[in-house]
Amino acid sequence: MIIADATVLIALAKTGRLGLLRELYGEVSVGPRVKTEVVEGGRAIHAPEVNVIEAAFEAKWMHEVTPTSGERRLSRRVLKGSRLHEGEAEAIALASSRSALVLLDDKEARFVVTPRDFLPRSRPLFSN
Repeated sequence: MIIADATVLIALAKTGRLGLLRELYGEVSVGPRVKTEVVEGGRAIHAPEVNVIEAAFEAKWMHEVTPTSGERRLSRRVLKGSRLHEGEAEAIALASSRSALVLLDDKEARFVVTPRDFLPRSRPLFSN
């Protein structure tokens, strides 16, 4: 399972490479905050890439997952200890509790997920 943050989805959709996630992982999960950001936010600004993201949801290889109460608590904890946005914190919390990979592009977010107390079983997707 892989959990994605909004900016990664938007960037891949803009460059015509969103399907790469399907090729690599089969399916992609997002939290409600990320879905709202990419779909409703995209519609609000008439972003052409929103159609590609909506098509992925319609094809059911991208889907929304509902955070548990524990995941919502962890998301708030991540928010308190960082300058991250709600979607990034939610993605981190979902990935942490579900032992999933998380796709993030934010430098601080990548730093937050490194400590063992957040993602004890995670591994980086790419390394330098």
